Amino acid sequence: MSGRPRTTSFAESCKPVQQPSAFGSMKVSMTSSTEVLNSSESSRIGDKDGSKVTTVVATPGQGPDRPQEVSYTDTKVIGNGSFGVVYQAKLCDSGELVAIKKVLQDKRFK
Repeated sequence: MSGRPRTTSFAESCKPVQQPSAFGSMKVSMTSSTEVLNSSESSRIGDKDGSKVTTVVATPGQGPDRPQEVSYTDTKVIGNGSFGVVYQAKLCDSGELVAIKKVLQDKRFK
């Protein structure tokens, strides 16, 4: 075992969150519209229960597939580490639970 402390997770006792087939091999990116023209993030209040809905543009990891918008709600932190924070969220379209990793920007590359 190495001397580095283990990254903790709040969801270790829970069953793992499965990645839905709707994502496939897509990479979800959240950047401001000033940085990349075809990427956006918006928030609105949900129609049914008043919860915050976040919409991001999901782009495929590789290949010519077009980006698609993904909307999710009910986010909660389930883990964090030196590279970023992992959230549990619920997809608005299908109601599936997913894990979303928001990677922190390296201060050297700002």
